[in-house]
Amino acid sequence: MSTIHLLLGILLSVEVMNTVEVMNSTTPEPLGPKVKRFFQIEGKIYCNETSMRYLITILRKGPMFSTPISDLQPVDAVDTFVYVAIAKDFPTNSTTYDLQIKVLHNCNELRHVTEFKEDIGSFLPVERWTKIRHNIDLTVPEEEVKPSNLTMMWENRPY
Repeated sequence: MSTIHLLLGILLSVEVMNTVEVMNSTTPEPLGPKVKRFFQIEGKIYCNETSMRYLITILRKGPMFSTPISDLQPVDAVDTFVYVAIAKDFPTNSTTYDLQIKVLHNCNELRHVTEFKEDIGSFLPVERWTKIRHNIDLTVPEEEVKPSNLTMMWENRPY
């Protein structure tokens, strides 16, 4: 009888451990309403926050991210900024990587974009750093990546 109780106890404890493990492995939700699903892979325009104030242009580096700077266009909006994302080493076995974002310009004027195109290496007025975690499903071919395959989470730091 005690052997049966012991076996039942072991089975119960294993079941509890499995339940806890499943609960702990649940993927956290993105930032909810703050994250806008506004992704254009070809246009390299991304936006975030319900106000849609922050626009960034992801410049593709190497095989993962390389986009001609000529694609960058001024944005006809008040208080918008151009961001340039510099990808860190891209881990081939991971679907997540960090991008360091520099706020370069208030891009309401064409001259800002023109200056920016001239030399992308010289980050002109750097107002602040922003960190972005950008999740991409690497199992999807690049040309098939759609908004549903991407999420963005922002950590906006004070000036």
